[in-house]
Amino acid sequence: MAEGNNGAHLTPNGGWFGYLPFITTSTALNQSEQGFTVTPFGASLGLTNNDINGNASHNIFNGTFGLNIVDVDANGNIMSLAGRNLPTPNSVPEPTSALALLAFGATGGVLLKRKQQHKA
Repeated sequence: MAEGNNGAHLTPNGGWFGYLPFITTSTALNQSEQGFTVTPFGASLGLTNNDINGNASHNIFNGTFGLNIVDVDANGNIMSLAGRNLPTPNSVPEPTSALALLAFGATGGVLLKRKQQHKA
């Protein structure tokens, strides 16, 4: 998602990328998108160099901010960043989930015990 102040005046007082849950910094740089290249990460998203060339860009990022670089300009400046929010396979359940599971199991155990006592 791009935010700019040209024409539509969407962010007249700054605040570009303010929707992100972390701090980013960028530098204004108006340039034609010629000679831009996708990184291996950008290619993994299905992008090609033809997809990212032929437009205009208005800024470069000053760091990665924990994200992956999607593409760079002819001078190696970061043009786009992205990340994948994949769940970790070895995650520990939250305490409330573990308690609910324990309570459910205990209830089942009590009901089973009552059923066995009722038969005897």
